[in-house]
Amino acid sequence: MLNGLRMTVPRYALVLFACLTVLNLSVDVIEKNNRARTLFRRSRLEPQSDIIFIGNSLIATAIDNGVCVRLGKSCVELGLGSSQLPEHAAILQEVISRGGGGDIVYGFMDMCLSEPTPDSWAGNRAVIFHLDHVDIPKEYGMTRLGRLKFHVWRSIPLLTYQDALWGKVEKLRRNIEDFSAHKTTPTNVFGRSADFSKMEYGSSERFAGRIRTIMNQTTLLAPPVVRMLRDTNRAGRRLRFVLMPMTKAHRVAYYETPAWQAYFDRLRVELEAYGARVESLDDTALDSDFMDAVHLGKTGATRFTQRVLSENVPSQRLTGGN
Repeated sequence: MLNGLRMTVPRYALVLFACLTVLNLSVDVIEKNNRARTLFRRSRLEPQSDIIFIGNSLIATAIDNGVCVRLGKSCVELGLGSSQLPEHAAILQEVISRGGGGDIVYGFMDMCLSEPTPDSWAGNRAVIFHLDHVDIPKEYGMTRLGRLKFHVWRSIPLLTYQDALWGKVEKLRRNIEDFSAHKTTPTNVFGRSADFSKMEYGSSERFAGRIRTIMNQTTLLAPPVVRMLRDTNRAGRRLRFVLMPMTKAHRVAYYETPAWQAYFDRLRVELEAYGARVESLDDTALDSDFMDAVHLGKTGATRFTQRVLSENVPSQRLTGGN
């Protein structure tokens, strides 16, 4: 019996290893064109570009390349949904390491330049596994165990792309749910449109309370933002921070308040101390330009891109339909 076990266990181990190998190869093929890998490939175009756009899904939907072409500008959009400040800092470092001299535009909303980043691998953070010019463990301040985990995850597609895979499973589950209930839930490229309404803070007072907490910090700039500023300064590049367009309801509830103005004024001072520029373009789109609560649709992208590329033109507040 013991001899039988000795022969059976290795066989099962070999079969398990073969199954896992096939599974990982399959995942690698399935995720060949996922957002993280596509962004990494686009980043290789950067040295020939006039302007590079970095940020999360807000900037990803806000750039109309047709406008860039008409205005004689070469643009590369490197926005990635469900990503965080550390990923953006790493992407920026990758961009800078490739050379070139284009302007870098970073799109943000609310207090995201000051908010702490969750210590997890959630979202589209798989992009960091593809950056070959950045020492990710060092940039993320990983412990020895964290470094080991990073290299293991980087080597196993099933772990690298687990969030993307779960996203597909969740999408399938929701489609089945809608089919069973004989209904159609409005969606866009990022998921259910209604989900993005949950990004709102709620009342103006709640928003102001969060600002008061942040204003008590020594600096408003989160560590990844400081890294971005230092990296661009060392490279002699120009970095522009752009407050992204928001709906009228968002602006009235949150931005047209004394608390926000105090925050934004101090943010401007701290960014300009590093030689960066910050622009408030939150009012450059109509409500009808949005595909959901925060993402611009095609007309909004056209309007925003024109405004960003015409940086010397005074901002004009839009009225009518807002």
